[in-house]
Amino acid sequence: LIEVRLVNGVLRATVEVNGTTYDVGVGDTFAGSYLVVSLTEDSGVFTFGDTAFELGVGQQILK
Repeated sequence: LIEVRLVNGVLRATVEVNGTTYDVGVGDTFAGSYLVVSLTEDSGVFTFGDTAFELGVGQQILK
């Protein structure tokens, strides 16, 4: 999770998956199977398939 910012009153996140950067909001699907479940000012909850996970700004998951 690169950053979370407020855009026109809505939280948006910048995330990177396999070298591709995505600008996403709650409910958006990105990189095929990832879904944004919720965002706060410094973290996000995502799902990949049936697995939910939370990332703070600056955190990453390596596969």
